[in-house]
Amino acid sequence: MKVTTQLYGQFLINSTYNYTGTYFSDIVAGLEHDSVWRHLNGSKLPSRAIWERVKQDIVYSKHGYLLFDDSVHDKSWSKNIALARWQYSGTTHETVMGIGVVNCVYYNPDIDRYWVIDSRIYQPNQDGKKKYDHLKDMLLNAISRGVLFRTVLMDTWYAITHIMHWINAIGYKFVCPIRNNRQVLDLWSDATNPKYRSVKDLPWDHMNIQQGVEAKLKACSLKLKLFRITAHSNRTDYIITNDEAIGTTEDATKACKFRWKIEQYHREVKQVTGIGKCQCRNAKAQRKHIITSIIAWIVMNAHALAKNRTIYAIKNEPLKIFQEKLWRNPYTAFN
Repeated sequence: MKVTTQLYGQFLINSTYNYTGTYFSDIVAGLEHDSVWRHLNGSKLPSRAIWERVKQDIVYSKHGYLLFDDSVHDKSWSKNIALARWQYSGTTHETVMGIGVVNCVYYNPDIDRYWVIDSRIYQPNQDGKKKYDHLKDMLLNAISRGVLFRTVLMDTWYAITHIMHWINAIGYKFVCPIRNNRQVLDLWSDATNPKYRSVKDLPWDHMNIQQGVEAKLKACSLKLKLFRITAHSNRTDYIITNDEAIGTTEDATKACKFRWKIEQYHREVKQVTGIGKCQCRNAKAQRKHIITSIIAWIVMNAHALAKNRTIYAIKNEPLKIFQEKLWRNPYTAFN
């Protein structure tokens, strides 16, 4: 039996815990493990395939957002996987051996739905690209494909001066957190002789926190607005934007909450497709597994939206049916 992208994607949707080629060949009659290996190491599956599958599902809004962030698929159990490298993981809050993937998600706030529309493997030693280079590539792709959006949401990793200038120059808005040591011109302590200081050290007690303040970032010529948001008792976020329509802390908080949709996507794609569980060592196989996993998420997400259910319910329904049958006729009886 020849393995195709459709068959492999179906395997990723069907499987619940084991996503190896060996297991695939064990559960499908007439399928040899070598066939799975040949598929993963055969023709390239480009990231463009993500767009080709998802474009028919997207519901656009003139208020749409493009969300950018990266996730790391842990490979700490193996140091011989080609795409794995030491990098910081936001999940574990430490440096891990893993494969980094930079993702672009489209979010429609009018109907509270989101779709992954593009993805890139982070491999700077091979292509020389930083994470923000992938952001630029995917944003330009979105524009050329006619994706309707107004605002870019991104994490602190991407909130660097030249990216802000670039997004502003091509006519879009951005909202993003900045690091608490980012230098801002302090116009409140001494307006006649202002000096740059870390954003966390500004005299916030004497500033209009509720309405935000116009801020001058060091080495940045853009007219920006700065907000301080208390996420919880142990965390304060500093939000910067070029969007004049964001007039209050509530507006800034709302926009930042939209950015967490991409974190929700990251959790879902890891938990329902086994995107990080391929054990192949070579880069082509890992890349093909990752792209197919993303497409599998797109398929499952479409079914979940159509049936007004969660993607986890769609994933677990077959297992629930199996458990009901197993309860009536146990494979191993407890007696």
